[in-house]
Amino acid sequence: MERSFDDVLTAEFHLRLGRTVLEAQIYWPPRPLLPVAASLVVLLADEARPYGADLLGRGLSAGAEVVVLRVPDRAQTLAALMWAADHAHELEGQRDRLMVAGGGVSGARAARLAMIARDNGWPVLQRQVLVHPRFTIACPPPSRLLGVAAATIVSGSGPQDAATRYAARLKRGGVEVVELRQRDDEPQMIADLARSVQTKGSIA
Repeated sequence: MERSFDDVLTAEFHLRLGRTVLEAQIYWPPRPLLPVAASLVVLLADEARPYGADLLGRGLSAGAEVVVLRVPDRAQTLAALMWAADHAHELEGQRDRLMVAGGGVSGARAARLAMIARDNGWPVLQRQVLVHPRFTIACPPPSRLLGVAAATIVSGSGPQDAATRYAARLKRGGVEVVELRQRDDEPQMIADLARSVQTKGSIA
């Protein structure tokens, strides 16, 4: 049965991390289709591009049947990830099926967060989902890749594409990578991404 992005259930709430309060949003798949053990995706969102983050959140939730917690990409992302792991059951997700995701600059920050989680040893990530990660001087690509979470990456078609180069580096570092090529139809591309994540997310 095909799920529509509009069928996703959403709620806004305030996530308190010490003295910091983040405005967060959660996306649930349609209730009749919610699996008993849903993966939980922490989506880092560039709040300057709310439509793109919302589309990705809805698409992942509907297509991959996962719970998505969307948080700003600049404030206490590690604390938000740890909070998600601690409270996964309350969100109807599983902390042992935890993923981190982002697109563009937020995708680069998600890649860095996956590395930090690896270095800390917790939370343990099942996968990182990076849509055209755009690395910058302030957020360069991680250099020590051994042991970082498996990745699903949406990249461009050229060999000089930043996402393509990062996917190649991950593979050389022994990291499992699923690479999808960009499609002109963005909703369809996100649907393809969600199906890939759902398939990989079933791996314990």
